[in-house]
Amino acid sequence: MTTQKDLVEIVATFPIIDSHAHPLLTNQKWYTYPIEAAFTEAANPALQDSTHTLAFKKGIQKLTKLSSKLYGPEISSPSSQLESLKTQRAHHSFEECCETCFKAPNVNIQCILFDDGLYGDYQSLESHVGLVEEVRRVVRIERVAEEILESLFFDENKNDHKSENEYLSRFEPLLQEKLVKLAKDDNVVAFKSIAAYRTGLNINTNKEENSKIEHALIEILKKARQHNNKSQTAQPQQSVRIDEKAVIDLVVNIGIKISSDFKKPIQFHTGFGDNDLNLLHSNPLYLRALIEENPDAKIILLHASYPFTRQAGYLATVYNNVFVDIGMIFPQISHYAQIQTLHEVISLTPTNKILFSTDGHHVPEVFYCAVVEARETLTKVLMEVIENGDLNIEEAIEIAKKILFFNANLVYNLSLTPKSVETATSSLDAEVNPIHAIKMIRNFRAKFVRVDWLDISNIHRHHVIPIERFEESTINSGVSAATVVQCLPYYGDEIVKNSLTATGEVLLKPDLKTLKPTVFPTQIRVQSFIVEKITGSPSELCPRLMLKRIVDNAYKEFGVKFLVGIESEFCVISKNDDGSFKSIDDSVYAASSALRCNSWISPALEEIAESLLKQDIVVEQFHPEASKGQYEMVTGPAPPLESIDNLVATRQTIYDVMAKYGHHATFLPKLYPDQAGNGAHLHLSLTTENQNSPNNDKLSKYEQSFIAGTLRHLRALCALTLPTTNSYKRLVVGCWAGSTYVSYGFENRESQIRICYRGGSYNFEHRFATAALIAAGVAGIKEGLDLSKIKAVECDPATLSDQERHAYGITERLPCSLREALDAFKKDNILQDALGKEFSRVYLCVKEAELTFAESLHSDDLLNILVSRY
Repeated sequence: MTTQKDLVEIVATFPIIDSHAHPLLTNQKWYTYPIEAAFTEAANPALQDSTHTLAFKKGIQKLTKLSSKLYGPEISSPSSQLESLKTQRAHHSFEECCETCFKAPNVNIQCILFDDGLYGDYQSLESHVGLVEEVRRVVRIERVAEEILESLFFDENKNDHKSENEYLSRFEPLLQEKLVKLAKDDNVVAFKSIAAYRTGLNINTNKEENSKIEHALIEILKKARQHNNKSQTAQPQQSVRIDEKAVIDLVVNIGIKISSDFKKPIQFHTGFGDNDLNLLHSNPLYLRALIEENPDAKIILLHASYPFTRQAGYLATVYNNVFVDIGMIFPQISHYAQIQTLHEVISLTPTNKILFSTDGHHVPEVFYCAVVEARETLTKVLMEVIENGDLNIEEAIEIAKKILFFNANLVYNLSLTPKSVETATSSLDAEVNPIHAIKMIRNFRAKFVRVDWLDISNIHRHHVIPIERFEESTINSGVSAATVVQCLPYYGDEIVKNSLTATGEVLLKPDLKTLKPTVFPTQIRVQSFIVEKITGSPSELCPRLMLKRIVDNAYKEFGVKFLVGIESEFCVISKNDDGSFKSIDDSVYAASSALRCNSWISPALEEIAESLLKQDIVVEQFHPEASKGQYEMVTGPAPPLESIDNLVATRQTIYDVMAKYGHHATFLPKLYPDQAGNGAHLHLSLTTENQNSPNNDKLSKYEQSFIAGTLRHLRALCALTLPTTNSYKRLVVGCWAGSTYVSYGFENRESQIRICYRGGSYNFEHRFATAALIAAGVAGIKEGLDLSKIKAVECDPATLSDQERHAYGITERLPCSLREALDAFKKDNILQDALGKEFSRVYLCVKEAELTFAESLHSDDLLNILVSRY
């Protein structure tokens, strides 16, 4: 069921197409730009009064919070928040400010349409790529016209001294030629007019007499010459300014005709701005004649036409070619006014005709504040509309997506696909800003960073990067590696036939929120996401992204959340000179004799627990287990991805500490034929936003469906959860390994799924790979499966007769071998689709190769190899 929380999450994170903005200033100009100007159209001397506006106070609060969170601890200020912010800002470069504002987790701008028609020192459009994925150009038609007149008036090579009344005959065809050329440019997605700033929006659609236009051109030339004389420069920049109505009308009529012919929208500045415009003449109702004269032109009314918002909504309602863009009200008016204005827009304007833009300009802080405030306001307004009964939640979510992305994508013909959580590689590590991450790294006082990943055969691998190199390059660009290294077999680094070739590379992108210390005082570790090197898209062989995708989709579709805790069993052995090994003791389950005060194992286990706690991993307990030299470390619950990251770290910590004490830890499923094996017992709890009422006082509908789905796919799951030939030696009746039958039970340790009673709540213990397990369970929820055909069993199903098992609905055995499990996996299309076809194909190739290798070796030789790997 879709909930209000879904709406909040989508509005807060959905990618944005910023339909109208201006380039950033050059680095040098950024330092001198007054941050107060980010929240107002006022200029000196009125700028100083803007600090008393609600828009300014709101914006400064947001920037102060951003600065404190991502730049580091707040620097003390002698007076105000503004001065404090300026002080902090001065301590960081332009690049750091851009990174902080554009990469903040609640920004997520995917594409910006830039009007580059402002005069001044600005960054090129291309330089913004990296801050966002895509940039496109919006052509300001008045700027094009002014550049043509500049050339006609002052370029002696083009000016053959014809009479001044012939300027029009030369200007008009040149303007048409230039605009047609620009309209043909694929990077140009729209035209724009600032007629409101010059002579107003009351455009005359009937062309003036040539004599009147020629007279207007002469007036423009006179003003340009006066400007030149004052500046004492032969060819000063921006000496020509078109502010004669006859010429503005001509430019607009030519521009809108060409935009219509080439199906490029045309934007109009409407509503408020600086004191260069006449606000009364920026009312969009003045455009009515132009709209009717050009029915095929898509006309975009910028800035919500504030304060003429209702008039803009009216035009968009009665004319199919008019759209309303809600930029600039964020962040330049108060939050209350933003809410009121957005209500006015939505109350009248068709929601498929509302576009979003930041009107970002000059400095990155404008983009940040505009997006954050817009997301907050849109959330509040949609919530109020739902409460009033005008929309349901699903409709509100669709409207939010349209406003933020899809409407602009359609109107401007961008053909973009919104990057999802899984494909947004630029935001994979968005929860921790790289600048803040560097400060975290320095606090660890380490010299090296281990960039970790886990391959398809469950081999833990990493590259060790010097701190300096990590900060300079790896933190943003990642570590390059051959694609095939993700699918090497456990027995050696060889390319498996029919899996992958040596061609192709991936990047190991650090997930900065996983930066943690290690047992080594000079090293810290970080988990990585695997992405394609060229495209930056997620690799289908990345286990972390696979798990994240499956968990995220379960929440989006069903409101289901999971917590996972792991019991890690391992054996500690001593290796002999000849390569053989022996147990460190012959203790039994929870025996105090295994942890005497004079034993080295007790301080070793304590060191493991202490190290895990320093890594923010909850340790619930540790104790001796039932096999020789066997111990168990129980780590606390966490969301699935975090929990499995913790499992990887736990195993590596156990390996490292035991090696420090001169011994070897192994997680191999079956080390001794006559002893219990090692398991990784996975405790999983399932909750929903609106929990189904249990229909039998024990399990909710979703819980039943989840278990039923897991049981249905259990045989195929074994290909992933029992992935080696050694795994099947552990499945021995009466050896604490769970049943050899597909079954479940309440507090029954000999069933494959054990439902545990915990003070009024339930969680399930599964012995499976987490991603595959959750995918199987969610498949059961999708199909609405229940447990009516299989009953909970109170004993080991292996002790029952066939007739007794049939009475419980227990009809399938677990696979007896890896070969049998792989065959089951090959037949399970639902599970393969959930995990990904490419992953499934490569996984089967690698496992087939490992199986062939295992069958070719003597059991003792194979055991030694597996002990060294696991």
